Amino acid sequence: MTRKKRNTLTIAGVVVIAIVIGAVFILPRINLNSTVGADPSGTATQETGKDFEQQEQENMQETLLVYADYGLTYDAETQKLYYDGQLVKKFVDEGLIQIEQADGTVNIKAIRNSDGTLTGLDVK
Repeated sequence: MTRKKRNTLTIAGVVVIAIVIGAVFILPRINLNSTVGADPSGTATQETGKDFEQQEQENMQETLLVYADYGLTYDAETQKLYYDGQLVKKFVDEGLIQIEQADGTVNIKAIRNSDGTLTGLDVK
């Protein structure tokens, strides 16, 4: 076999190996069952977006539930954070969460002890 043929076969072999590796490692990561964009009318995409938004609101409610005992509440319908009925301007729990609402009036910082346990809220 000539050197030119051997080089051509080697290159062809490398290309085939690259294609096989791509198929094995990349294709399984693609979600072929995704409905986003599958419906030309946009209905599936809109429903998926609504489901995602609803899930985010539920996650936010769940995340903020630990602060409820201290007077902080989240209204999922308006997507607003309140402290004793007042709209929160800024809420911070250092390293965990930060929420800012331009139309709020109250600034709140979570207070935690040395163990990281929530002990109260500093309201200003």
